[in-house]
Formats: sequence, structure tokens, C-alpha cells
Amino acid sequence: LIQSLNPRPGSDFSAAATEYLIPELRVRQTPYGWQIDLYPGVRPRVAINETYASWLNAHRQEANAQILCQQLEEARWLIRSLAQREETLLRVARVLVRHQSAFLEHGPMHLAPLTLREVAEEIEVHESTVSRAVQGKAMATPRGVILLRHLFSNKVSNKNEEGLSATAVRERLRYLLT
Repeated sequence: LIQSLNPRPGSDFSAAATEYLIPELRVRQTPYGWQIDLYPGVRPRVAINETYASWLNAHRQEANAQILCQQLEEARWLIRSLAQREETLLRVARVLVRHQSAFLEHGPMHLAPLTLREVAEEIEVHESTVSRAVQGKAMATPRGVILLRHLFSNKVSNKNEEGLSATAVRERLRYLLT
């Protein structure tokens, strides 16, 4: 009977662990417009020790050097991939900030309708690339830390054919009902 009891009976009533958003991007308003950059200290620092790389280039003909040369090329590929990931993220963020500047200045009621497909067409990549780029990424803004996913919203049409985002409509309803 004792072995079947829960040694931590209060754990069933505790809240889930808090998940912290660590922004990868920082957006600031300057006199020249919105400035977007990678948040310092978040991106991984990957580098190749040039002493080892030059030694390896000098000893390429040795038997075990082929494996090390392959690993060196894989490391260079990883560094290029990380740089391309950062560039894609910045390109997506620039489009998001350009389209959602009213939201950043005035709040959720001013969120413009914007889809993954529209952003993908604008930066000339596939829609899935944009989806992967924003997945789990956050941006530090004057309105707080925001998930990039929250800046996308479908268009809701009204009688005047003015396109409103579904998020803006929900916020306006919430405002009217409170």
C-alpha cells in the first residue's frame, strides 16, 4: 500500500513549468525608422581553429587526414548554414516589421493581416522556409517580447472591403466587451 502512494501529492496541483522566451531579434525605433538586429549573446559562436586548419592543409596527403579534412568541411558547412539561417531570419523580420509597424506603435488592434505566403513571396523563398524561420523565435520590441508567429494573422473582410486581421477583430471585440 505504501509503495503505491504518491510521494509528492502536491505535484498534481502545481502549475506547469514556466517557459521563458529568449528573443533572437531586437527591434528598436530610431529617428530613421525601425532598426532590427540579432539579439546579442543568443546566437551560437562556432569557429574553426585556423592553426589546426592550416596544419591540416599542409598534411592533406597523410592517411588519417582525409577524415579530418571531411570534418573540417562539415564544420565550414555548419558555419555557412548558421549564417544563412541568421540572414533568413533577419529578412523575415524586416518584412514583418515593415508590415506590422502600426502594431508595434499602437498595439494589437492595429495588427495588419499577413500570411506566411505573403512574406515568402516578398523575400522569394518557399512558405515552409518562412514557417521554419519563425518557429519558436521571439523578438524583443517596445511592446515586450513577442513570438514571431503572433505577427501573422488571416484577413477578415467586412462590408467596406477593408481587410482586418482576425487578431485585430478579436482585440476590438475584447475592448468593446470590457
